[in-house]
Amino acid sequence: MDDLRARFGRLDRIDAPDLWNEAVERAAELGTVARRPISRAFVLIAAALLVVALAGAIAIGLRIIRPVPPDPSSVHYSNGMIAAQDQCGALVGIDPSSGETRNLVAASTDCTFGEYLPTETAWSSDGQRLAYGVWRVCGGCLDQSEPAGAWVYDVATSVTRRIGDCPEGSCKEIDISPDGSLVMYYAESMLNGRDSLVVVEVESGQSHVVALPGEAGSPAFSPDGSRIVLPLRGGVSGLYVVDTTRIAQLPLEPTLLYAGEYSGGVGETMVDASNVAWSRDGEWIAFDQVSGDGTSGVWVIRADGTDARLLAAGPAEEGPGFPTWSPDSRSIAYARTPSIGTSRGEQFELWTVAFAGGPSSRIYQAECCSEDWSPPVWSPDGEYIAFWVLMPGSPEVSGTAAIRPDGTDLRWLSAQRLRPDWQPIPISPED
Repeated sequence: MDDLRARFGRLDRIDAPDLWNEAVERAAELGTVARRPISRAFVLIAAALLVVALAGAIAIGLRIIRPVPPDPSSVHYSNGMIAAQDQCGALVGIDPSSGETRNLVAASTDCTFGEYLPTETAWSSDGQRLAYGVWRVCGGCLDQSEPAGAWVYDVATSVTRRIGDCPEGSCKEIDISPDGSLVMYYAESMLNGRDSLVVVEVESGQSHVVALPGEAGSPAFSPDGSRIVLPLRGGVSGLYVVDTTRIAQLPLEPTLLYAGEYSGGVGETMVDASNVAWSRDGEWIAFDQVSGDGTSGVWVIRADGTDARLLAAGPAEEGPGFPTWSPDSRSIAYARTPSIGTSRGEQFELWTVAFAGGPSSRIYQAECCSEDWSPPVWSPDGEYIAFWVLMPGSPEVSGTAAIRPDGTDLRWLSAQRLRPDWQPIPISPED
C-alpha cells in the first residue's frame, strides 16, 4: 500500500478523500493481475521504430520551416558600393555617390606589381558576400602561393576566407550563387588544356569538380541558384547546364541547352557562344556568339533553350559582346570596340538595346584610342551602368565611371584600373 501511495502521490492533493481511497483500492486490485513480461527484442524493435519516426518528423519539419526564397524579380534593390579587385589581390570599394575609395582587403605583401591578375568579382543577391579570385599570372606558381585561389569577403564582419585553390594550371572566371552558399570558377589543366568547373560549398569548403568537354566561357548562376549556365567551345559548342541541386552526385556532366546554328559551310563548326547573363526574372538568358561567317551578335533564348533571337550584330572583331540585363529585364547593355583605321587601335563604346527588339542606342564612346576596358554592369536600381576604360595619355577620361542608360550624367568615380561590380541592397516595398 505504501508503494501504491507513492505511485499516486499526486492524488493526495485532491480535496475529496473518497476519490483518493477509491483510486488506491482499484490500483490494488489491478496489481494482483499477473503482467506479461516484455521481451528484450520487443524493446529494441520499439526503440528502432521510435528513432525512425523521429528522424522522419525532423526531416518533414525541416522542409516545413525552411524558408522559401522569394521570386528574384519581386525584390527591389538600392545601390551599394562598387567593388572591384586591384593589383596584388587587393579588394577596393567605391562609394558611387562621392567616388570615395576605401580598401576592403589589403594587397599581398609578397606580390610584385603585375604578378596577380585583377579579375572579376561577384555579389550574392543580399549584398552580404563577395566572391573574388586571386589568380597569379605565372601559371606554374599558382599552387605555391597562399593568396592565390577563390576567396569570399563577408561584408558584416569584413573578414575574408580562402575557400578554393588551383591545384594545377590556372584559374579563371568566378561567380557566387544568389544565396551566397556556392562559389564556382574554372580550373584549367596543364595536362590536357581542358577546363574543369569547380563548385565550392562556402560554409563547409567542400569542392565538387565537374569535367568539361571543351574550353569554357563566362558562366552564370540562375537567379534562383538551381542551375549554372556556361558556354563551351569544342565538341558540340553551345550553352550547357549544370544542375546545382545535384552537385554532390558525382560524376556530374553538363547537359546541352542550346547548340546554336551551323554557319552553313562544310566542315565549319557551330557558333561559339560566350559571356552569358540571366534576366532577373529567370526567364531569359543573354549571350554573345561568333559565327563562322565572321559576325558577332548578342542573342537571347528562353531558360529552356528555345526561342533564340538576335538583338544586335556586328563584325566579330568589334562585337557586340558582354551583355548585361537591366534590373527590370527590359533592356540589355553591351560593349563594342570598332577599329579606327589600320594602326590607330580601337574605340570602346557602350550600347543598349530593348529586349522587345528595335534599333540599338550608343550611350558612350571613348576617345581614341582605348587600350583596355571592362564589360558594363548595370546598377541594382537600374539608374546607372558602370564600366572602366584605359586611355593612355588621357587620365581625365580614364578610370572607373558610371553613366545613365540614356547616355547622360557621366561620372568618373576612380582613376584606378578596376572591373566594377555593384553591390545590391535589398529594400522592402515601403522603403
